[in-house]
Amino acid sequence: MPVYNNDINIEINSAPSQTMIVNQVYPCIEGPRGERGPTGPIGPSGPSGTTNLTYGSFFDTTTQTNATPNIARGVKYNSTAESDGISINADL
Repeated sequence: MPVYNNDINIEINSAPSQTMIVNQVYPCIEGPRGERGPTGPIGPSGPSGTTNLTYGSFFDTTTQTNATPNIARGVKYNSTAESDGISINADL
C-alpha cells in the first residue's frame, strides 16, 4: 500500500499573515491502471556511419613446423577468406 506525504497550510488565528506547514501522511489504495496511450512519433534519423574500415581474414592450408621451439618464427599465409583494403603481399 503506497503512502503519500502532503503539506497542509494552516493559518494561525492570532497572526493571520503567518502560516505553518504540517506534514500529514495519508494511506492510499491504488486503483486500476488505465490503458496505454498512443505511441509517439518516430524521431529523426541519426548520422550515417562510415564504411571506410579495412579488414582481412587470412589463413594457410599447409603444415608449418618450428624445429626450434624457443625461437620465434613468422607464420606464413597462402589464402584469403575475405578482405577490404588490406592484403598480404610477400613472404618475409
